Amino acid sequence: MAFFADLLGAELLSGKASVDTRSAIEGKVAVGLYFSAHWCPPCRAFTPKMAKSYAEQLREKGLEIVFISKDDDEQSFAEYYSTMPWLALPSAQSRSLYEKLEKQFEVESIPTLVLLNQDGSVINCKANCMVELDPKGEKFPAWAAGKGGVPRGMTRQLAEQNTTLAKFMMSRHIVGKMAILQLATPAAELVIGSLLAMRRECHILLLVWWLLFDGIWGLLYYGLDYFTDRRGLEMAANTDLQAYLIRKDRDGTTNPEWEAKAALMTPPKYMSIFSTGDLISSAVGCYLYASTAYGSCSNDPLKAILCMVLLKIATFCVQSVAVLAVVAEAQNASSEPSLL
Repeated sequence: MAFFADLLGAELLSGKASVDTRSAIEGKVAVGLYFSAHWCPPCRAFTPKMAKSYAEQLREKGLEIVFISKDDDEQSFAEYYSTMPWLALPSAQSRSLYEKLEKQFEVESIPTLVLLNQDGSVINCKANCMVELDPKGEKFPAWAAGKGGVPRGMTRQLAEQNTTLAKFMMSRHIVGKMAILQLATPAAELVIGSLLAMRRECHILLLVWWLLFDGIWGLLYYGLDYFTDRRGLEMAANTDLQAYLIRKDRDGTTNPEWEAKAALMTPPKYMSIFSTGDLISSAVGCYLYASTAYGSCSNDPLKAILCMVLLKIATFCVQSVAVLAVVAEAQNASSEPSLL
């Protein structure tokens, strides 16, 4: 108890009232330091889940939680803390101690729940995973997991949850729809370039060649991108691979065969070359489009520039609306389960 008074200060908040740190934590089985912030969407999604588990099960089992805020102002802190049923480090103290506590407990991101024994020894530095995996606290306080954050008995359960998003995206063909949207532009360029080349009506031959080149380049690039994403999703949906990655993070053990499979989840190096080429090709295309528009409207340069701007805005809007529709489908599908 003296440890927490030294660590956090003599007083904590319980609702709007101040309480003595030692008295508030006395007799608790474990204490969780909850690093979070009002402006963080994942935090706002996770906090109600933990509040429910805490109120219904974990508080009775002897868990106390102390909110360590990363908010920059008192109003945000107060608004966010009003949704929590546990203790909190006062706003001013949170701001002054946050960086020190963050470094001390190696907090890499938020939300993070660091679970401690009464003597200050770490039980689990990523106990928020355990709140997700064991919301009723059936294994509490045996949540010891070391740096990896997941006890050995729950590796498979977390691995199955980690594969949920990849399986969902594959089953809903989201990747395929995104590929179709990406391939539409280069396919259209290839068709237009071919038509102009056959009719020979374009007074800038270079534009025709660029349309043909960019169309072929785009189809190749986005085609490879589709198969790369698909391959990465297939690996991400592999429960055995996810279990290996969890064990590697927790125990530090590696296996060459699984490492080779894990490497397939990241885009190959040649994709960065294609990305650079795509940017250069787009820049050249903008110049040629502008040159063509200017040549067609040589008596009115302003009209040429306006045509170019409107064309780019229209293309961007159409693609954005289509992409947002696909993303909305992924987010709003009723069959999508809760993710970590």
